Amino acid sequence: MPKQKRRHWNSVESRLHFARPYVDGFEKWLQNHGYTPSTIEEQVRLLAGWTNWMHAAGFGLDNILDGLAASAAVFRGKKSIRAYGGAGRLFIRYLQDQGTLPRSVPPPSPAEQWPIFGAFRAWARQHRGIAHSTLDLWQRPIIDLLKSLGEDPKTYTAEALRVFMLERAKRYKVGRLKTYAVAIRGFLRFLVATGRCPAGREYALPPIANWQLASVPRYLVAEDVERAIAACDGERRLRAGPLCSCSPAWGYGRVRLPISRSPILTGETVGLPSVENRSGRSGSRSPRRLATRSSPTSNRSGPAFALRGCSSPSLRRFAR
Repeated sequence: MPKQKRRHWNSVESRLHFARPYVDGFEKWLQNHGYTPSTIEEQVRLLAGWTNWMHAAGFGLDNILDGLAASAAVFRGKKSIRAYGGAGRLFIRYLQDQGTLPRSVPPPSPAEQWPIFGAFRAWARQHRGIAHSTLDLWQRPIIDLLKSLGEDPKTYTAEALRVFMLERAKRYKVGRLKTYAVAIRGFLRFLVATGRCPAGREYALPPIANWQLASVPRYLVAEDVERAIAACDGERRLRAGPLCSCSPAWGYGRVRLPISRSPILTGETVGLPSVENRSGRSGSRSPRRLATRSSPTSNRSGPAFALRGCSSPSLRRFAR
């Protein structure tokens, strides 16, 4: 007598509930839409988890759309959690295609809800050649502007635009804020081109600051050099006050150069073009590399002053 396999209490079939009669047709519908067998099996498993929550929450086939809206607050967060709601939406699409559920009236598109935004999309495609994907990316910032300032371009004064951007600067990071600035400037160019705003209004938005390592100086001014020298009083390795002895480990010998005249510290190398060294390779534009590797005077007898070869630990710490 063959042994019968017991069905697990928490199997997929036991958790489908009201969706169980439609599973076979749902699998065929997925197959006709190009889903692989493994993906179909995974979608059915996710559907079982979604319908199990719907059944526990009191939702059924008659109010499945209300349950879908309620489940959005539960199945959120990670991609693996959101997949349960995605399987539920896919199942509702199947029921609507089969006529089991009436098709819901789609909400009006942003172009229909905001006619000025629809005119902007048409103008940007025709006169600027902007892609639909870019316009979709710009949609959220422009709709946010329309909700805040209204559809009347007369209210888009320079002060109102700046206040709008400064308020968003408190919420968003630099990347999203730059997207806001680009989208709204493009929208303002459309308003200027169509005569709805005065010329130059697109320049009313403040620039988005993104200064990386702004507190790190590129070089030291003369006052900072004198302050560094004064901080080294009492060290025996710092000889002759404003003169510094470089380490012979760099192969340059004992080079003594007035520290206040150093091109690295006074910024004289900033803006110099890259030069060819003896190996034929183009030197870096970095002031330190220009001074140590790419300078025509970088030979064994007297290179430009390099802080990395400085024998004073106080100066090395100061220049880091």
